[in-house]
Amino acid sequence: MKRPWRRPARAYPLEHQILLTATLCLMAGGAVMLCSFTTIVGYGSLMLSDFQALESFGKLAVAGEVASSLAALVVLPAFFTWRGGRA
Repeated sequence: MKRPWRRPARAYPLEHQILLTATLCLMAGGAVMLCSFTTIVGYGSLMLSDFQALESFGKLAVAGEVASSLAALVVLPAFFTWRGGRA
């Protein structure tokens, strides 16, 4: 079933795509950052452990969560804007 109200992303001009991407990041960015922050705090508490395996796991988990947060908030929106809205 075709939906006439949904145009493909490439039908919009580049300025509109950039504005749409920025709006979506502002709307969802706060929720993503809050979720990532609580996860980082939880894994960060493992770094206080005296047991070396838990400490190492906490360090790696925090590094991974920071990297995934940056990817979700910076890299992916820039990539989709660069690709012209095509996935």
